[in-house]
Amino acid sequence: MLGVRARTVEYNFNYGQVEGLGSPNECGEFWYRWFPRGMHVYVAPGQTSARDLKELRAEIGGISAVGKRPVIFKNLYNSMRIAPIVEAMPEAVFIICRRHYIDNALSILKGRAKNLHSKDKWWSLPPKEIDYLANLSWAEQIAGQVYYTYQQIEDDKKRFGSERFIEIKYEKFCANVHSSITRIEEFLSAKGCYLEKRDEIPKWFQAMGVDGIDPEDRKILAKAVQANNK
Repeated sequence: MLGVRARTVEYNFNYGQVEGLGSPNECGEFWYRWFPRGMHVYVAPGQTSARDLKELRAEIGGISAVGKRPVIFKNLYNSMRIAPIVEAMPEAVFIICRRHYIDNALSILKGRAKNLHSKDKWWSLPPKEIDYLANLSWAEQIAGQVYYTYQQIEDDKKRFGSERFIEIKYEKFCANVHSSITRIEEFLSAKGCYLEKRDEIPKWFQAMGVDGIDPEDRKILAKAVQANNK
């Protein structure tokens, strides 16, 4: 598309870092044209102007027209923008990848250590409860970050209709990729979006474990996660 040659898919990642214009990308700067940066990124229903909604729809429609196919975005921060996305594109549907709570939390802890060199500094997506979480311990922050992110998605399912969402378990996806893709294909086909296989797809992936975490920190974080999920 647009003269950019897609790279051979290697299924490797490093916290969103990519090589070359043809690699998969979360397109963060694209979304920041309409939505806020920083620590308060949640966008409530009715908060986005009609002009911005119209422009967002036109931009994504343009991408779709150039590619002659529907557009799929993978962007974690869009879990805090479901309302305006639906307002701009009532036909939008969402694929949710849900990972085990504790593994998800451990991954965030590892991300804090690797990217910020501190377990006490906030890293990655802030849910709308960020001001409350900011005053808690690092473990309670991370546990709350995971909990409230998923809770926001559940709230929006109720608000906009669960039929526009499909949930895939990360662990099940890794164990049987083709089964999960078949579910997604059936879900999208029912919405009038048909998929065509272009390349060979691995049958499975090694589920990512989270190593390099201090055993005591693991215990502290697991306890905080369990407290949120009673």
